[in-house]
Amino acid sequence: MPKTRKDLRCPLFGDPIKFSNNMLPTYCDVIKHYLWIRKEILELNNGKDPSVKDICEIIASEIEAIWSRASIPTITHQQVVSRLISYYQKYKNVKKLRNDSKKQIFYKDSINKLFDIATCKCISRELCKCVTKVPAAEENFLKDQRNERKMYIGSVDKVTTQSLRRREIRKRKYEEFAAKCNVTPSTSSSAPGIVWTSDSCSASTSDEDDEFRTAELVSKPSLKKTQQMRDELKNLATTCDRTGVSDRCAGLIVNAALLDLNVISTENSSKVVDRSKIRRERQKIRKELQSVEKHEPLTAIYFDGRKDKTLTITKADNISQRKIIVEKHISIISEPSSEYIGHLSVESGKAADIEKSIIEFLENKYEFRYSLVAIGCDGTVVNTGRKNGVIVLLEKHLKRPLQWFVCLLHANELPLRHLFSGLDGTTTGPNTFSGRLGKQLDKCLDLKIVAFEPISTKLPDLNIELLSTDQKYLYQMCCAISSGTVSPNLANKDPGKLAHSRWLTCANRILRLYIGTAKPTKNLKELATFVMKVYAPNWFDIKSKSSCTFGPIHIFNMVKRSMYLQDDLKSIVLNTIKRNAFFIHPENLLLAMLQDDIQQVREMALRRILKARKEPKGKKVREFQLPELKIDAKNYYDLIEWAKEKITEPPITMKYNDSEITTKIATGGKLFDIEKYPCHTQAVERCVKLVTEASASVCGPDARDGFIRTRIKSRQEIPIFDTKSQYFRQKEDTGTSNTEH
Repeated sequence: MPKTRKDLRCPLFGDPIKFSNNMLPTYCDVIKHYLWIRKEILELNNGKDPSVKDICEIIASEIEAIWSRASIPTITHQQVVSRLISYYQKYKNVKKLRNDSKKQIFYKDSINKLFDIATCKCISRELCKCVTKVPAAEENFLKDQRNERKMYIGSVDKVTTQSLRRREIRKRKYEEFAAKCNVTPSTSSSAPGIVWTSDSCSASTSDEDDEFRTAELVSKPSLKKTQQMRDELKNLATTCDRTGVSDRCAGLIVNAALLDLNVISTENSSKVVDRSKIRRERQKIRKELQSVEKHEPLTAIYFDGRKDKTLTITKADNISQRKIIVEKHISIISEPSSEYIGHLSVESGKAADIEKSIIEFLENKYEFRYSLVAIGCDGTVVNTGRKNGVIVLLEKHLKRPLQWFVCLLHANELPLRHLFSGLDGTTTGPNTFSGRLGKQLDKCLDLKIVAFEPISTKLPDLNIELLSTDQKYLYQMCCAISSGTVSPNLANKDPGKLAHSRWLTCANRILRLYIGTAKPTKNLKELATFVMKVYAPNWFDIKSKSSCTFGPIHIFNMVKRSMYLQDDLKSIVLNTIKRNAFFIHPENLLLAMLQDDIQQVREMALRRILKARKEPKGKKVREFQLPELKIDAKNYYDLIEWAKEKITEPPITMKYNDSEITTKIATGGKLFDIEKYPCHTQAVERCVKLVTEASASVCGPDARDGFIRTRIKSRQEIPIFDTKSQYFRQKEDTGTSNTEH
């Protein structure tokens, strides 16, 4: 009998200790528990050493109890005992060795390795062919116990327990019913007198419950051809999420169509679709879309945010209640493919919180630390602040500069907004104004068209069918005012909802008010002229030439088109442009010059990049500071004073070495292959809208993400469905379908 602690201590694993009841034991835990049990038996038997098999029998029962608490099926008791005995013999042999390195290897292999007695060892459930599978609800726990071991066995799950009880009750009732009818219990649909119906009253019913549905007796005269609905309804599920139709409404609509097409009837109800089937299909397609992993490294991300009314579920006194809260969401897409990669919730709208959330989100899902070269957003101070903006904080985290692509559509709206405030007064709410003209905009559609003075404009040639309703209205209205004739059909169209977050609809209403006012005031004429000569041409130029290399050219056009204004109004507009001219930074100007049609301009850009590389670089990331804008410039590359500004290399061109650039100069400044990153954030704004819609429809970040991905998938497959021919439209030559406009 051991007399001291040293006699009980294991030289490999340490002191004996009982294993925990809330985690599956490892091999190390098993040996420590073995030594503990042996110590207790020695004390009870007055020092008589028990056999290895007796101790392993006790340990096997205790291990099986823990695995049973985790609801994971295990191998037989004898197999567990056999494994314990085998491992204990191996442990004794290693303990006798004199080679400490082998002992250390044995210890490392045993310390975190799970003593796995599960019947199923398959990694993937899809490839698993085991007769007894691990329950789907316990898969993540078992994977965790086999690897990181961060999860614990909690208390009894009341919801799952009730579901299992209901399943057993249904199974027992069916067996009793089958015994009365002398029918062998089976899931086959050929058994006479049995109708399988969906238990749609239980909200917690899962796909695993399908084999135990309530059986109902069918009258003998008419034998109905019925069975469980097993067909997949992926397209229906994605369409329901896209249109926002509820499960119950979708079931009614689908069954009504099937009834009209004679697919279902009272004698053949095998294809009837109930709301539970649709709900399961929607959940299934969402999880499938979320499980698709993208391994391509991110080169550019664009983000934007909004405060949304978010549907949540709160528990009070064990009662779940739905509640609507206001939550800040950030949407992120990958460019240049404009692919939605996710959204996240932030604690506040502060730059530090946004930057921290974006970094955590990207690190968990994507490779970006060494591949990210560009970032896009709107021009708010939170994003573009010189010291502590979101982009600056991201650059400090990565310890290298990024290419700044600040939305030009937002930069184009700001001059109109400040000009409107200077002529008519400030805003008083999210969609109201304090001035006389602002109050008239709300009722502009009620005015009849009168004779008006045409205002000439020059818009780029566009396929207006690719524009949204509000954008198409602006284009058509500008063309009509320029020609001096507005059709009744156009005059009766809705110019769009008035909102300060969308100044395009405000421009629409300014033009509609202009053609409906017999004697327009001077301020109204100024605003309408500005929309026709500056705002609309710039907007459609940005839309038609959206590559980042056209950014400085768009700024140059904004300045030139605004030169017709009087000095006081010109000062308002030009000062606004100067504060938001992020695309005239040397890094963005050099990108545009590298893609210029003139050889000398391209060579000049290449030489300036080489010169910038020779400048001494400090340990800190360069500070992105807007240069002074020259309003009298003759070309876009003369918008800044190159001799006075500090020239830094564009992060996008840092992947090219000096010899490659020198070769480009020798060959006449041949064009570089620069990705077509957009100069605006319209794609991410579409995702922001989807996040807002998802926040009001489903609860939880995972459900929102699946809801958004389903909608995007449906819109990619069927962008427009106005005619029958559009339903099976051919994909473009690129192999991808158009996204919804």
